[in-house]
Amino acid sequence: MLTAFVTRTGAQVKVRFVSESSDTTVPATEELTTTANPAAETVAEEVEDTGPNPISPEPKELVWGAGSFIVLLILMRLFLFPRIKKGMDARYAEIRGAHESADAMKAGAQADVASYEQALASVRAEAAARIDEKRNKKRRK
Repeated sequence: MLTAFVTRTGAQVKVRFVSESSDTTVPATEELTTTANPAAETVAEEVEDTGPNPISPEPKELVWGAGSFIVLLILMRLFLFPRIKKGMDARYAEIRGAHESADAMKAGAQADVASYEQALASVRAEAAARIDEKRNKKRRK
């Protein structure tokens, strides 16, 4: 584990790196002295080196990820997408056929309703004529 101690004194900034290993008890030190702002106060900080970032991927992981994506893309384009497209086209044709048959049934039903209403109107006209005939017979008597 690497630890950095930063000390500011007047115009000087001292940075001391201390590393400790598990087999030795005496720390190894290295000092770095730099000139800083003379108005700065004395500050002591401790910074730990935690090693490489566990989130950032390594180059070989990026290569494997890109390669597997390209293989999946090729499989989708050559094999899977045409099958899906064929299934979607078949489903679309089935739905379109069902809509056309429903429209034909609706037109047939409307024609039947129109013929029924025409027959009903003729029956009502005939009934009205018979009723008028019977009324006229009663008045003549």
